[in-house]
Amino acid sequence: MSNVSQQLEEPGRDIESAGRFQTVTRRLPANFSDQDLELFGGDLVKNIPRPHIVEFENVKITAEGILFRNGFMMPESFARPENFRRWRRKRRNKRYEEGLRARPVREVDRVVWVTDDWSKGYFHWLADVLPKLVIAAEHLSDSTILLPARFADSDLVKDSFGRFGIGDLEFINENETVIAHRLYLPVHAAESGDFDERTVNEIRRIMTADIHQDLNPNKRIYISRSRAKRRRVSNDDEVSAILADFGFETIFAENFSFAEQARLFSSVGYLVSIHGAGLSNMLFMAAGSRVMELRKNDPRVSNCFFNMASALEHEYYYQLCPATIEAQAPYSADLVVDIHQLGYSLAGFLREEYVEIRR
Repeated sequence: MSNVSQQLEEPGRDIESAGRFQTVTRRLPANFSDQDLELFGGDLVKNIPRPHIVEFENVKITAEGILFRNGFMMPESFARPENFRRWRRKRRNKRYEEGLRARPVREVDRVVWVTDDWSKGYFHWLADVLPKLVIAAEHLSDSTILLPARFADSDLVKDSFGRFGIGDLEFINENETVIAHRLYLPVHAAESGDFDERTVNEIRRIMTADIHQDLNPNKRIYISRSRAKRRRVSNDDEVSAILADFGFETIFAENFSFAEQARLFSSVGYLVSIHGAGLSNMLFMAAGSRVMELRKNDPRVSNCFFNMASALEHEYYYQLCPATIEAQAPYSADLVVDIHQLGYSLAGFLREEYVEIRR
């Protein structure tokens, strides 16, 4: 066995090794059609890891947030295996190697590490980082919560961590390396987009603890991505106008701070948006609320929002939409919403009598 293979196969000491996996069973979408089984079938019943913590010793951490152990880059630094492979190729660059060796070293006794290379995004922060804080709760008081330098000026980081009672954050400085004598790495899912029900509901409780949450919320919100660079609704103005007729307010999530989004969506009972980070705000909505995702009819589209809705006990609805350019990758393609189909979707979503839409 090569040194690299051995490093990957012996990752560290699992603090909670018993019963590592659990089977999650998700409820079908409320408007599920049998012909869409290919889109959801792989996530209806699934084995995922139970939340647990893996402990490592003598881990080197770079300012970019890359972890090294015994001289080898750790795959736990990355959200996906292909990201890991890309960084390994970069590490073979001689100039990069020399730059790492030249950086000053700071030593820290105990570190809780909760980020990876995708953690900067809003969805990944709520869905991947915050669950790790819940899992590592017993280590937060006697360990350093260490974050890469790129998070130092983030209000999202400060506000969300503050709700966990974490006020003093420590960051790895640019061009610095930290040696963690003991590193605690919480694990909450096999891959981004899966959820442990207890963990995600505990996050909702913590995030809304200081907000008066209406147990029967009725606010209706449509999150527009028309100002985004990709994955937009091409006929967004038309969709917004129709939704307004049904009592929906159109918002742009980027106009709101994290605290404002938490407060707003705690009073929302009906949320509609295209596949995108804005749908993550269902985390603040009371159980039993309804979420509708406008999504491309493509099995490569992640079911992360369907999975999140199920874990939070929301009713999940969807409408499949063609792309303006069908050959474009599903995570960047703009979609066209069929207006007449939207009328039928809304009738079921709102449990109202269908009214033909004329535009």
